[in-house]
Amino acid sequence: MPHINVLLVVRTVDIDQDGRLSRLITADAQAERFLVGDLTEESVRAVLTACGNDPDNLSTVTPELLRAPLHLAVSSALPAAAW
Repeated sequence: MPHINVLLVVRTVDIDQDGRLSRLITADAQAERFLVGDLTEESVRAVLTACGNDPDNLSTVTPELLRAPLHLAVSSALPAAAW
């Protein structure tokens, strides 16, 4: 199936530690690696608001922690009442 693209999202540590995943990005593999850095504060605030949370009610350190995409994804799965 030559016209199918697959997007695989994994943590860097998983690529580094799992041989099956690391083989996907070797020089002869047909895969590209895109590193995602920290999100902007505006992006975090937008996601929190969309999830029903008021970013202004959070401690000052929480939005900084949520700039990591994995942290924001996990926290977004929580009900707003859990905050």
